[in-house]
Amino acid sequence: MKYYCAQLCVSIWRVRGQRVSIWRVRGQRVSIWSVRGQRVSIWRVRGQRVSIWSVRGQRVSIGRVRGQRVSIWRVRGQRVSMWRVRGQRVSIWRVRGQRVSIWRVRGQRLSIWRVRGQRVKMKG
Repeated sequence: MKYYCAQLCVSIWRVRGQRVSIWRVRGQRVSIWSVRGQRVSIWRVRGQRVSIWSVRGQRVSIGRVRGQRVSIWRVRGQRVSMWRVRGQRVSIWRVRGQRVSIWRVRGQRLSIWRVRGQRVKMKG
């Protein structure tokens, strides 16, 4: 079925038994449906396919950056980017305005960021 509201074209149908809503937001085509009971939004940003949904109450964005799958959400009010680099899970966010990278190397958790222009490594 289709209906129109405030110049917004909305299509709703079922895909693989899921109810799907598709419309345009800011000129982008957006698909919204439920995956494992979670509400999922999928659209394209700068030609990239982006998924946004809620995980443990957090809003999560998933897309690809430089061919890597990227997850972005907020942890403790900070915006966090997570992806895999050479098979390692990488977390990047800002702490006190500094860009912080955290990942595991050989089972060790490493924090890397720049302090006064210097690159700092800390094991934790």
